[in-house]
Amino acid sequence: MSYKRTVNRGQKGAGGARIASDGRGGAGEGRAQAGYGRVSGGRTEALVEEVVRVSRRRDARRSGLSEAALEGLARRVMVAICREWPRSKGSLDSSVVYGRLVVERAELPDYAMHDALQRLAEVGAISGHRGRRSDDEVREHGGMSIGGVDTGFCDEA
Repeated sequence: MSYKRTVNRGQKGAGGARIASDGRGGAGEGRAQAGYGRVSGGRTEALVEEVVRVSRRRDARRSGLSEAALEGLARRVMVAICREWPRSKGSLDSSVVYGRLVVERAELPDYAMHDALQRLAEVGAISGHRGRRSDDEVREHGGMSIGGVDTGFCDEA
């Protein structure tokens, strides 16, 4: 790489280092075409639909827990929700439920809360939304804001 020092003769002491053109980028040199690497809209929509369909399947679990372990954890999560719900004023964050389970020394592998909350939502025990949550929040405590609880499930839990 070569450097050139230029001096503007009109201003005393003005000047600075300048990199000479070497053909590695700059004003439009070597740039990819505008549509390069993009997937067509139809293919993208189909891919998104497939991901959503797979992630909503009953057996799609991010935690890797067995069906029996997930059912057991979902029961524990529901008990914790039922204990916290009366104080919640209609909205309960999954981090509160997670905190209660940690105090009770529950073993919660990554995404276990996510899977348990999803299972409870599938059976209609709770309703909620995820909103804008980081993957770290989803991994740790499920990242859900619980907005409704079917207290009939509390009697069973």
